[in-house]
Amino acid sequence: STGGLQNAYNEPDKNGVYYEDVFTSNKVNDVWTKPQPINVVNSNNNDEALSISYDGKTLFFSRDSQEDDGDIYMSKWNGNQWDIPNKLIGGVNSPSWEDNCFLAPDRKTLYFSSSRAGGLGGKDIYKSVLQADSTWGIAQNLGDKINTPEDEDDPFMHLDGKLFLFSSKGHNSMGGYDVFKTYLNPVDSTWSAPENMGYPINTPDDDIHYTLSQGGDKGYYGIS
Repeated sequence: STGGLQNAYNEPDKNGVYYEDVFTSNKVNDVWTKPQPINVVNSNNNDEALSISYDGKTLFFSRDSQEDDGDIYMSKWNGNQWDIPNKLIGGVNSPSWEDNCFLAPDRKTLYFSSSRAGGLGGKDIYKSVLQADSTWGIAQNLGDKINTPEDEDDPFMHLDGKLFLFSSKGHNSMGGYDVFKTYLNPVDSTWSAPENMGYPINTPDDDIHYTLSQGGDKGYYGIS
């Protein structure tokens, strides 16, 4: 990875660790090509891919460095390559840890997790709306229908703009993070009661990063 083996101060260290980089791979004839790093995105710090917009033109990632404690950045696809990334300006990033995020189909509403003060406990899921000046509006906690005193993370909004998936250690989790689904009522912006996706998707382990294909017929997630 970029920077090679490093210590906590980004100094070369043969006993250090490799930091995270962002890679891409293309599927050709049902076979994934060799992953290639996105050099304009990667740095000597931890750069973690979070999500990509439905049109494939906006990449979100987080950077953990001496200056950025898990702040969210984005890079735009200009038709040939990824542009130099910019840190989100406005209400999304804070001195606390910001992590997994997803841009809603309206391309204006960003759902993200944060451990900032004022939440219900642990990591909560928030939303922020893109403003006319390209900054992000005040972060709004999704409330106690979604968030609990435990950790909530990994928000995902389906293309229909209603189905919302997230991982939680609260509600009625089997243990660790479980994947839950809820539906947004577009009339009054309320959420239905979160429903545990159940076994075999959820297990006593951490079940996280659940996303659906645009057609809704395939789901992808991680277990740790």
